[in-house]
Amino acid sequence: MKKLFLSMLLVLLTLGALVGCSDNVKFEKGILTDTSYESQFLNLRFELPDGYIMATEDDLKTMIAASNALVGIDVGDYDDLATVYEMTVQHFSGNPNVMVMAEKLIPATTSVSKYLEVLKEQLTDMPNMNYSFKETSEATIAGQTYTKLTALVDVFGSAMTQDYYLRKQGNRMIVLVFSYTDEATSEMQGLLNTFTAY
Repeated sequence: MKKLFLSMLLVLLTLGALVGCSDNVKFEKGILTDTSYESQFLNLRFELPDGYIMATEDDLKTMIAASNALVGIDVGDYDDLATVYEMTVQHFSGNPNVMVMAEKLIPATTSVSKYLEVLKEQLTDMPNMNYSFKETSEATIAGQTYTKLTALVDVFGSAMTQDYYLRKQGNRMIVLVFSYTDEATSEMQGLLNTFTAY
């Protein structure tokens, strides 16, 4: 399952390249514990199911520092950062996993459709990974409407699916990325259903 984790890291680095500086609504990072996550800003809550592990706040800070360094932004106030990783959770086996992030858009008027267009281009250009995409659709998570993009990807010879759920809030793109194999589809659906409204 190291391949799944590696692919998750490649995704976060790709997504970090889509963002930049912009002014708008004050961003507020969610609260993370050993077994839960909640964000009033994102209107999301999550309780860690049995059999899963959650990245610590220190783990997330390391990811945030690495991603923002790519676009030349020092880690300071979360509202200043281009990319903020709110939460990452994975099954003990690594499959499935989910990552929640909030990215500052440049320009702030960037639409979900434009974001998806650039995302598809960048994913397609990633080395050693072959992506194909299904049509986008609407989906509801914790009472909020997201645009869903499903990507089928061959990662170093292993097939997996990545579901991207996106919605725009102020000058931020809220992104949830679920990565899983066919065998873990029902586990992934259970993980998705764990999210509730704040």
